[in-house]
Amino acid sequence: MFKDPKQVDLFGGLLAAAMIAGAAFLFSVRAVKPYIQTRAELGSFEEAVQILSDAEGSVDRLDAEIRRVGAEIAASEALLPRDLNLDSFLEQLGDLAASTGTRIEKLTPFGVEEYRLYRALPLEVTVSGSFLAIYEFLDRVENGARLSRIEELKMRGRRSEGECEAEMRLALYFAHEEMN
Repeated sequence: MFKDPKQVDLFGGLLAAAMIAGAAFLFSVRAVKPYIQTRAELGSFEEAVQILSDAEGSVDRLDAEIRRVGAEIAASEALLPRDLNLDSFLEQLGDLAASTGTRIEKLTPFGVEEYRLYRALPLEVTVSGSFLAIYEFLDRVENGARLSRIEELKMRGRRSEGECEAEMRLALYFAHEEMN
């Protein structure tokens, strides 16, 4: 096949160069592959760190919101009287009517309504007086020390007397017995 020694040297040199190039290629693939894999993992790690950082910020915001709502619930519960004490409320209502120049014409309590976090006693109340007096009465009832809310209101004027009449459904709130 190769009769000329120069051909043998050339072929041997090419073969040796090809073997060295192949070994270098295999070595570089083995040496570079972990580096490439490490770079990919580092990119994934950085992405994971970013996701966790974003999630941590969301968790912090959510935690702050939960604390805020918890504080609002605690403040609301503190406003709820432990017992109904209807006599005291009716006395306060009478004092409010007298101080605002209104008259309580009718007052009818209904049965206690149970809710998950509180109880309510609905009252039908009719008051009469000037528009401004009734307005002041309503404002003081809703902003009073006792937690209550006017759920429904109907007003009408009395032409002959120059007065107004307000019929309202008032809810008086208080705590569950187990909160006592």
